[in-house]
Amino acid sequence: MLNTCFPGSIRECDDIRRVLLQRLNAPGEGAAYRCQFKNRKRIETESISDYRYALKHLLAKAYPELDRLARETYVID
Repeated sequence: MLNTCFPGSIRECDDIRRVLLQRLNAPGEGAAYRCQFKNRKRIETESISDYRYALKHLLAKAYPELDRLARETYVID
């Protein structure tokens, strides 16, 4: 199905994209990621940069509507 994504089959590619987004962004997942973000603690052996990366990753999933600068503010806080 993915092999058919060429200029003549834009409609099929849009359908694939829509289905994937629905599957990967299921309702309620944002709330679960927000909970994980709020409760995330640094692991004893985890470096500061690894911890920051983990927070940024969770935040992007928790609040996909925020721009990068706004997410940085959340991570810093």
